[in-house]
Amino acid sequence: MKYTIGHQECPGYSWKNCPGDTWNYKDVIAGKGFEKEVFKVAERDVNEVSDWAAASWKEAQANGYFDGTRPGDNLTREEAAIIVNRLRSNFLKLIGSNTAGIKALEGKLQEIEKENR
Repeated sequence: MKYTIGHQECPGYSWKNCPGDTWNYKDVIAGKGFEKEVFKVAERDVNEVSDWAAASWKEAQANGYFDGTRPGDNLTREEAAIIVNRLRSNFLKLIGSNTAGIKALEGKLQEIEKENR
């Protein structure tokens, strides 16, 4: 069965006692007449970028985070791992060339933490 319905959802039983005494359990087990559609999934072309995401998609693609295919498709854990590792690698390159600035930020962070204790 796709979805088990409650007492209030049984036609004609919302105000009566439990209809379980009169059900044909063979039909219940087979799911006949007791399924309803929970939600509809909107279909879309996974190869088209949504308008609201177009600029970010182009930038991420230009920076090598995506290969440019299937912008509207689901993301697998493997693909997420690749993206996270690319971000991490780029971040490490960025901070590696700016150690003085990072030490200054670390000092400011420690001051803020002391103030908030």
